[in-house]
Amino acid sequence: MRDGLLITVLGAGASLQCGFPLADNFFPAVKAFGESLGEDCRQLRKVIEYVVAKAQELDCLTPDDLALQMYQTRAGQNRDVTINVLYYSRIVTDAYFLHG
Repeated sequence: MRDGLLITVLGAGASLQCGFPLADNFFPAVKAFGESLGEDCRQLRKVIEYVVAKAQELDCLTPDDLALQMYQTRAGQNRDVTINVLYYSRIVTDAYFLHG
């Protein structure tokens, strides 16, 4: 505590009881979410498939890890691909967390 200010930092596991995945099963959970979507969400399903495939290709556990891998590896040499993966990853993550 500094200057009367108390800061509490919760780890990702704090949301586990709410049904959100831990890092080691994030992309499998997102993939299952995408597969559960109806025909009216086919564009979102395509984006989910793309992001999950890229995460699997780069052996990433989380969207943060995917972003880091895109910037640190040869996969990130194409700036347009990197930007698209990051943009789509954000859409996928938001949709997944907001669907409940």
